[in-house]
Amino acid sequence: MSHPSPRSIPTVSLLAFAVIAASLAPRIALRAAGEPHLQVEPGFQARLFRSFSPSQFVGGLTLLADGRLAAFDGTSVVVAADSGAPFEPLYTPPDAPVFGSFLRPSPDGAALYFGLTRTGENPHDIYRIPLDGAGETKSADRIRFNFDMTFDDAGRAFISALEAGNENRIYLLDGDPVKPSDTVIVGIPVYSGPMAYRAGRLYYATASPAGGNQVVYFTDAQIEAGIGEGKEIQFIEAATLNQILVERDGGYFNLAFLGDDLYASDSFAGVIERILSDGTRLPFASAPLPSGGNGSVTFLAVRPGVRPFLAGNGPEGGAIFVSLTDFVSFNEIVEISAELHFRRGYVSPDPDLDLADAVTILDYLFLGGGEPKPLAAADLNDDAAVDISDPVFLLDYLFTGGPEPPEPFQVRGSDPTP
Repeated sequence: MSHPSPRSIPTVSLLAFAVIAASLAPRIALRAAGEPHLQVEPGFQARLFRSFSPSQFVGGLTLLADGRLAAFDGTSVVVAADSGAPFEPLYTPPDAPVFGSFLRPSPDGAALYFGLTRTGENPHDIYRIPLDGAGETKSADRIRFNFDMTFDDAGRAFISALEAGNENRIYLLDGDPVKPSDTVIVGIPVYSGPMAYRAGRLYYATASPAGGNQVVYFTDAQIEAGIGEGKEIQFIEAATLNQILVERDGGYFNLAFLGDDLYASDSFAGVIERILSDGTRLPFASAPLPSGGNGSVTFLAVRPGVRPFLAGNGPEGGAIFVSLTDFVSFNEIVEISAELHFRRGYVSPDPDLDLADAVTILDYLFLGGGEPKPLAAADLNDDAAVDISDPVFLLDYLFTGGPEPPEPFQVRGSDPTP
């Protein structure tokens, strides 16, 4: 660490400026409250985004293009901009009660698709909810016991559903609730499963004929060959071609890609697993109950970041939103993000802690300079805000024998008092 000598300070006016400007300085809050019923792996953190009544069941969860979180609260599709904002109704189905199967934004961000599952033999609607203010909510298709939806790179939507007796299938959404939907993949055993699409592959999780559970994938070429009447693909083709990513006991409820990694929720085991591209399964989160057992972890929604979703990258790594409940005492949506790792005070481009770091903070606070990266590193006195007291604290440490900044300081790491 490099400390400048007092003689290297060009002028005492910097300190005078700091003191005089104290009453004008903005305060940038850093802390967020919340104690969720979810434990995450080291390097990540979970915060409570929203609580519901335990009698409600969150049916579907997704992020819209404008950053709002959308969920089905058992009565309406609702949206919220952040954890502090109230959920606002976006669409209420005409015939409650219903169970929401999924929520998926269209690739162009203009609409939100909402799948319903009703009891009985009536067709189950998949609604298209406009988000651009144009048009009205209408049924885009009717597929019985629809479970999940995903889009390929061409913008085509595929639906997993238990449409034909006990045989699960994957259908192509056709936008016509009267016309029979085109069946693309048939012969899927036991139960409907979640889907996800990435890099030319459609992934599907379901039970295998052998009694275990699998995550398999189908390529764009296979999907294209299965589109059209009489061209259906047999599900077992994935196993025949060794297109199995995961084999395990117990099925997954939801799948979501964040970066190259696939995240999968297991509602019965109460866990979320991180699945690498080679099929390696890693523990990621769990919902153990104090009384034993576990909560039910169901829907996942992801917010991509500008950096990889890895420990140390903080909010810029994106986030995963999770719905979980024990059906008795809690029912909540939890936001998982990577911990932010930094060294307190190190905010200027050079590798040393010196006058340039104090100047960077002052420039940001008063002269329109860029935000220090990360902002938390500019909170020198660790009071959960960035204001004039922080460059004063740093200057005091550097030049007048003041106290050392709180950790993380000597070694890059997470904030012990976030």
